[in-house]
Amino acid sequence: MSHPPIPALADLPLDELARPASAEEIRALKNRVRGDSRWTRAIPKWHEYGTSGIIMLLVGAIGVFFAYLMISSHSPEIAPWFLITFCLLQLVALPYWIIKNRPRWGDWARMVRFADATGMEFAPLPHKTLPQTALLGPSARDYNGFSSRGGLRLMQRADNMSSTRIQRELIDRPGEYAYLRIPLGVQMPHIVLDSRRNDGVAGWRSRRTRLRLADDQRIELEGDFPRAFGVYAPEALQRDALYFLTPDFMETLALYATEFDLEFSGSDLILVSTRPMNLADPDVWLRFFTAADAVLSHLRPTASAYRRGTPIDPRTPPSRLRWGFPIGTALALAAFIAWRVFVA
Repeated sequence: MSHPPIPALADLPLDELARPASAEEIRALKNRVRGDSRWTRAIPKWHEYGTSGIIMLLVGAIGVFFAYLMISSHSPEIAPWFLITFCLLQLVALPYWIIKNRPRWGDWARMVRFADATGMEFAPLPHKTLPQTALLGPSARDYNGFSSRGGLRLMQRADNMSSTRIQRELIDRPGEYAYLRIPLGVQMPHIVLDSRRNDGVAGWRSRRTRLRLADDQRIELEGDFPRAFGVYAPEALQRDALYFLTPDFMETLALYATEFDLEFSGSDLILVSTRPMNLADPDVWLRFFTAADAVLSHLRPTASAYRRGTPIDPRTPPSRLRWGFPIGTALALAAFIAWRVFVA
């Protein structure tokens, strides 16, 4: 089996990512990306700052009007304090908005330097979003992403967000979650491993998996592994999925990968975080690739043996996981409608 040229953890010069960008590097980056739409669309225009300034002035005028009403309603002792507080809030709000939405040239220069050192490409808004999988929904958007010619992708991602909102609000801070997509070079059965340890309070972060996948596709396993991961596979491929879930592989997953949900989709391994992650942080790369290297060390030999013993029929489409019906959401909606009709 031939492996695409993708970086491993030992190949990542994380010191290049950690080192602050110089003024010369930032100027060179601005010249380098001039006219590239993936960059220009990520940079706020001057008229946007002007529009925000006008809005702040209008809000300030409203504050002055309320202060006038206080004075005319025989509350002159309150009006000055109200006006002073209101103006101070205005003075804080406008600089905060400008700082929050300023282009991240320093971080971008560090990430471009790091991408050049690893043979990858970085852009705030990548070329395109790849086809959806069970963990990567159809309405999500990728941004602040790295990609390699070998097919590796490490992206920040936001669900149910328009590209405009990403450009203007999310481009300057960590996204809803991030994912690492690694090509394996062989077709795999469709498997999802839903980590139980990254679900947060009451399991709310796991909605991406549990509300989409039909529950009858869950594989029931013995031992402690189900406490770490829930395993899903199409019914026709559950025996194939068990071929990969060797004791050593499950132990590796439990030790190194519980921070992520994992999916085998087509010929790709996908690791998905459930927490915001900033790809300008070297620690994020360390966590992703520590898990990926541990998983791949066990997975590649098993995948090669599996494919040699399981020939692919090109006329038969591969089995995929089915979406489940969100019963909990439907019951909650029905209860709300019943309450509105019969009680309220």
